[in-house]
Amino acid sequence: MNNPLDAGIFPPATSEDHALVVAANRGNAHVFETLFERYQPKIFAIALRFTRVREDAEDIVQQTFQTCTGSKAKRSFLPG
Repeated sequence: MNNPLDAGIFPPATSEDHALVVAANRGNAHVFETLFERYQPKIFAIALRFTRVREDAEDIVQQTFQTCTGSKAKRSFLPG
């Protein structure tokens, strides 16, 4: 199976994406909602392709975004 990231499912990150991640990591909940709305369908599609079980794919999406809001993730996304 081909890597879904190589299949053009996710376009290259833009400077806008980077700015949104930085703002979300600084606690801007509205920006986090924007990121969620932008990437949730794509992450779900990839997870569903791998798991073939809707509930498992939904759990993966939830875990992915929970991980992104954790303190370790915030430190890793903020510029040095």
